[in-house]
Amino acid sequence: MSQVLALASEFIERMSNPAYGIRENEDYTMRFGALLASEGFDTMLRREVAQIKDPDSLSPHGWLWLLSWARSNEIPFDERLLLHLTENLSSVFMQVAAIDVATRRADWMPRKTVAQLHEFDHPWLAELLRRCTEVHREKDTGHDHVDTRRSETVLIALMQVGSDITLDAASALLNHSWIGQSLLVEFFWSLCSELDDETRERWVSRLHPPKWQSNDFSNG
Repeated sequence: MSQVLALASEFIERMSNPAYGIRENEDYTMRFGALLASEGFDTMLRREVAQIKDPDSLSPHGWLWLLSWARSNEIPFDERLLLHLTENLSSVFMQVAAIDVATRRADWMPRKTVAQLHEFDHPWLAELLRRCTEVHREKDTGHDHVDTRRSETVLIALMQVGSDITLDAASALLNHSWIGQSLLVEFFWSLCSELDDETRERWVSRLHPPKWQSNDFSNG
């Protein structure tokens, strides 16, 4: 880790991690703001951030802050690092930040039909969707293990980012045929059951989800 990044990571951790307390968070936020305003530091930090590859460089709180800063400053991240963060830091907030950084520069026109997951025309998102629909075989039993929590978190994050490309990716994820699809579709419709009619119709018309046997909301 470079001296610039080492210095920045210490400040970022202390201003973003609530374990240090509000007073220290605010103090380091002010100090880091002054550091960014100093001659040349902002430029050096931008260059260092674009080159980070080690997921252990920061804590989850630090990554969340840095991703948000990179997003607002249009700074690219290493794509493998972004995939690693989405896989190992399961917070929806982290997923949203990482997906937004990875897709913000995408030149994308909204699809009129559902895109196939294996043909999705954005390599990073296609890999993210593939990974969250992987089925792992349990060593002890030899049986397939289906855990849709990862795909559920990714689905929510794609919807929350809310750009054309991420909504098309959410649609592709919902319509992808895999062993966990029925559970993921059920999860989506359970989310819809908590929404008002107008909001629910907007999501359904945009994402084109498969029908689910219990998605009759006529009785509220």
